[in-house]
Amino acid sequence: MPYNTESFYKHKSHRFRAMIYSLLLLFTSLSCATSGNRAPSILSLQDQQLVTNQSFQLDVTGFDEDADPIDFEFSLSPPPPTPTLASAGIPSLQKVSDYNAVFSWTPGNADIGSYALTLIIKDNQGNQSQETINLEVVDAGISGGQWGRFTSPVGEAAVLNLDETACFETTVSVEADQLAPEEVSVVLAAPSPSSASLIADGFKSYRLTWCPEPQASNNQVNFPFVFRANTSRGFPSFEKRFLVRLRSSTSANCPGSAPTLNHQVPADYRGVENLELELEVTDDIGVKSAPTLFYQIVTSQNPTQAPDVNAWTSIVMNGQFTNGATTNESNIWTGIIPAQVYSEPVTIYYRFLVSDDDDPDGVTCDHSVESEVFQIAYQWDTSLAMLGAGLCEPCVDDIQCGNSGDLCLNHGQADLGICGQTCSLDQGCPQGYRCQEAQSLNQISSLQCVSDNACGVACLPDRFEAAIPNQVMTMGYPASEIEAGFYDMLSICSGDEDHYIIDIPSGLSLTARIEFQHSQGDLDLRAQALNPMNSIPSTTSLNVTNFEEVTLSCVPADTEALIEVFGYEGSENQYTLSVQVGERECEEYCQADSYESPTANNNTFNASFVELNQVIEGSICPQDVDVFGYYLDAGTRIEVRLEHMSSQSDLAIDLLDENELILASSDTIGRDVELLEFTPMVSAEYYIKILQPQGLGNVSYTLSVRGGSSLCTQTNDCAEGQYCDASRSCVPNSCDAMSSCESGHVCVSPIAGRLPVAQNGLCTEICSSSAQCRTHEKCKAFENYTYRCAPSGTAQLAEACSDFSDCVGHLICLPAPGGYCAAAGCHSSSDCSGDSICETLQGIPACLKRCNTDDDCLRPDLSCQDFNGGKACAP
Repeated sequence: MPYNTESFYKHKSHRFRAMIYSLLLLFTSLSCATSGNRAPSILSLQDQQLVTNQSFQLDVTGFDEDADPIDFEFSLSPPPPTPTLASAGIPSLQKVSDYNAVFSWTPGNADIGSYALTLIIKDNQGNQSQETINLEVVDAGISGGQWGRFTSPVGEAAVLNLDETACFETTVSVEADQLAPEEVSVVLAAPSPSSASLIADGFKSYRLTWCPEPQASNNQVNFPFVFRANTSRGFPSFEKRFLVRLRSSTSANCPGSAPTLNHQVPADYRGVENLELELEVTDDIGVKSAPTLFYQIVTSQNPTQAPDVNAWTSIVMNGQFTNGATTNESNIWTGIIPAQVYSEPVTIYYRFLVSDDDDPDGVTCDHSVESEVFQIAYQWDTSLAMLGAGLCEPCVDDIQCGNSGDLCLNHGQADLGICGQTCSLDQGCPQGYRCQEAQSLNQISSLQCVSDNACGVACLPDRFEAAIPNQVMTMGYPASEIEAGFYDMLSICSGDEDHYIIDIPSGLSLTARIEFQHSQGDLDLRAQALNPMNSIPSTTSLNVTNFEEVTLSCVPADTEALIEVFGYEGSENQYTLSVQVGERECEEYCQADSYESPTANNNTFNASFVELNQVIEGSICPQDVDVFGYYLDAGTRIEVRLEHMSSQSDLAIDLLDENELILASSDTIGRDVELLEFTPMVSAEYYIKILQPQGLGNVSYTLSVRGGSSLCTQTNDCAEGQYCDASRSCVPNSCDAMSSCESGHVCVSPIAGRLPVAQNGLCTEICSSSAQCRTHEKCKAFENYTYRCAPSGTAQLAEACSDFSDCVGHLICLPAPGGYCAAAGCHSSSDCSGDSICETLQGIPACLKRCNTDDDCLRPDLSCQDFNGGKACAP
């Protein structure tokens, strides 16, 4: 069955957001002292799982019993390794209201691993407290080679001058000759701005429009975009990253002055060296981030061509930050444009963009200065070569590197390499380098000193690829023939695969294992027997650990086996390979489960019929399918959940009707869970079919089909006294702790300001109007400044109550003697209705009943009292 790629990418592109709300006031029963200033508190948070290249946000809420102003800070240990130009991608904590902040992070592939996130809350009296949780970053799945390329936008970056236009527009197009236009789609992927739109305007062509929101442009200058190309044929997607940098004039009321730029344009160049440009920056405070160098190349065949404003390639310049404070200080920044190997002269256009740091809280008052566009003529001429570029220095040709015999080594980028150094087995290399066979950009191979970590930025072909790639399946090159044993210092570069061939005698088994540092790049492993007489399926390992292992068990005939090592979404890494060939218990290769006896349980005619909400523990063999039948009433929504180990083999599920027509399917790649939902239009028999799209092995699984009143998508689907939890089941809504509820619900006490543990709390859901609540509930205003659906009664404003279910509409029960129905969580009287004013009762801000005399209060235990905002009924 072909992969359902639409389901796969939809599954991968979901945006995960952990929603947590809490009380903003410290309840009186928690008071640890009757005098003196107390430390603020932060609500307990749960450990979280993040997915690479997907935006993550965590709501953080604090409260202070003394109503002191509070601030938030955070630390992340260990620091994540992924560098980024844009603050949207790196971890950040932004305060959004008096007592709330949002932690944001879009982790990259290099960030996979575990982190300790410590959130710190401080008041203005010097008191503080903190909460630490664990963050686990996992990868998003498996990908392979590239079936096309982006032809626009050209370059890597563009500048949007907000003084000239409010929006950025450009064309995004894909070249994929082997695919029809309707088979190709392009979408925006995280961390692209959510306000951007990408609309098809032609065959494999789209129009990007983005108008930065004022709030965003006030806090950020660099905005990354990710364009992801998908195809309905099931080929893996590929991406293009593009950076838009904002520029605008600052307000007349902003402090400080703009930075001053000084650049001496070098003379026209003829030779083989890279072009090194220097920029002197002077500012009264200092720069916020490293200056950016933008450049593009125009060939002499079209000398009148002007630079394309959307075709710049960007380089972050190197230098040292200096804050001037009271005196101006200058910094020298350096940017290197790679040598341009053209047979004719070219013109290099370039410019600089610098932003200072006059606004410590954002970018509104930061001054951005863009230089004029400079140009220089560049002529590649090997007759003027000057030797001397050292180890790891950038290069585009062997002639640029060191001495005779030193090569410009290929490291996976199309037109940029790094210099090596000639060596021999008798003459060693400097510390941190090893002597190995390597290939240059000029297609020359020899022994070279190669950095153990590829100079920190590069990836070099390994010893099996010194002459040509060992990539038989995708490039037509021969695989490397190996024997059982251990192989070290191997590498996978971007877009690369390593293929190995090994002989397996009849009756023996193969086990292959690779080991690597997963945090530096995810690698995956596959093995298959090549003799068609063997019925042994291929096997793939797609783990998110520091190793991958595959086994071909008990081949029935002599065969060659192909071992494939490849990177997830272009990941680069070094690895070791160990291969064993030996005996295994062949008779235990695959065993049928209990549902396959006495019938085969592999089609709709011999399917096993089971009841809804019954859990099935089963197993599936290669080239086998399992089919289960269910009788469903019309309108009964069901949820099908299949759990298995995808590292053993990927499974898929189809939902069939009586005529074996596929009504729904789930086939995500590299996932341990398959999910689908279905609501039948007619009462009939329906079938769940479990299959292996690639027939890779013997796999155990757990199947559950839930339906009826126990299944929900929101709390409104559940009966009174229940709510919809994270497993999408209707469960009792009673709770005894603020963190005991799931799925965006918070436990609240029936009496405002009291702990739920002592008051039989209820799990409640956030709302904006009573129309979002069930018929017995209203959208009530709680003391933590949030509105939540909760049971409602008939007691009016200021009337007695025992809990919030006694009070009408949005009113809750305040902890006054006899209770007091009122709307809580107001900031001022403008938040209240006309018959009430915002005052504090029992330490809780609430809308109290307005009055002129005691008679207006209608209760003997209340009196009309004077407050700062007027008169109101109070105990």
